[in-house]
Amino acid sequence: MSREELIELGSSARFGRQYHSATGSGSLRGNRQAVAEAVEGLSATAADEAIQTALDLLRSAREGTRMLFNRAPMGFSARSMMDADWTVLLSLADSAVAKEFPDAAWAVRHAADAWAARFFGSCVECAE
Repeated sequence: MSREELIELGSSARFGRQYHSATGSGSLRGNRQAVAEAVEGLSATAADEAIQTALDLLRSAREGTRMLFNRAPMGFSARSMMDADWTVLLSLADSAVAKEFPDAAWAVRHAADAWAARFFGSCVECAE
């Protein structure tokens, strides 16, 4: 992950959702670099704190996934969600819930799912 991605992940967990390019507003919306600059403007240590938080989150996620795989029955596999999976889930959702999933959310979900696919791939290799 890039420095900006780590800052974004850690800052949204540490300082709030407004420090995320998908949920922020104004100049932060869709602009990971602007998010990093906004976090750096919070304090002299905010970016380093956000990066450490992101690394801690990633370490916890990897460890949890590793534990899941190590205790899973033979033949167990995991993968990220795919567009077809989201289509099925939304078709089962209440119409008010489905309306809350705008086109912009699809792009965010797709990026997150692609990241999860890479993450699971690395964890499967780690568990073996």
